[in-house]
Amino acid sequence: MGIRSRIVAAALAVVTLTTVAGATTAAASTSPAATPSQSAPGKPGKPGMDAVLIKVAASLHVSVQQLVTALGDFKQALGKGESEQAALAGFAKELGVSVGQAKQALAELAAAGKKGKPGAPDAKIIALLAKDLHISTARARTVFDQLSKLDPGSGPITANPRFVAIAKSLGITPARLLAVIVDVKRELAGGSPTK
Repeated sequence: MGIRSRIVAAALAVVTLTTVAGATTAAASTSPAATPSQSAPGKPGKPGMDAVLIKVAASLHVSVQQLVTALGDFKQALGKGESEQAALAGFAKELGVSVGQAKQALAELAAAGKKGKPGAPDAKIIALLAKDLHISTARARTVFDQLSKLDPGSGPITANPRFVAIAKSLGITPARLLAVIVDVKRELAGGSPTK
């Protein structure tokens, strides 16, 4: 798999998983050196993307929220047709790390995204999707299921035929659907939407 495919796969896996698979716990952590046990006191180490996000954020000496935001910006840059090198450089600069460290972080996140299927979406994610897309919660759950089954492919997500079909079924453009996903992710991370 080429570098572009790995980067796109990592970005899609992370954006999809953090957006729609319950990264609310990890995103709430603002400590740069947070560990799984610190972010969820009293709970045994929770397997999945939350723990991986915390670990990667700690290795880069940034907060989970900074990492999630930078990943969203990285994904948007790729979706807008920016070259993978330019998007990667922007991702590294936003986090204040080297391009090599950024590449390594994306590789770790991509590997973690491939290890297992995400758990059931929590009600907050579905509610945010429904609100931002102006659809019912039942339809939002269907959209979530469709998004979580997407294969990232080797190009921008907004050019993925299945992603385009999901957007079309909602009566919006692929770019608008991507913006909604990024907004939901930001809202889950405690930020405000970009509207």
